[in-house]
Amino acid sequence: MLQVNAFAQRYPVLVEYELMERCISGDARSRGYNTHDALQVFCACTIEEAQKKVKYKAMLKKPERFAEAFRKAQDKCSKRPKGRR
Repeated sequence: MLQVNAFAQRYPVLVEYELMERCISGDARSRGYNTHDALQVFCACTIEEAQKKVKYKAMLKKPERFAEAFRKAQDKCSKRPKGRR
């Protein structure tokens, strides 16, 4: 199960859902995540790590900052064992 910090910076639910959908249907598959469960874990990790770096209001003002944090988070999360929560 994913660890959740109750005080973590969270985006609105619909924004998080959209990010998950885009991640799962996007280039995550090219990183070797070929099961839905593994994709979910990878994408959840990526979004969580990006949220730590860029608050929601900052993402709205400078989406390129979030995009950069997201790419770095993908690299970090891709080093974790595939399929682990």
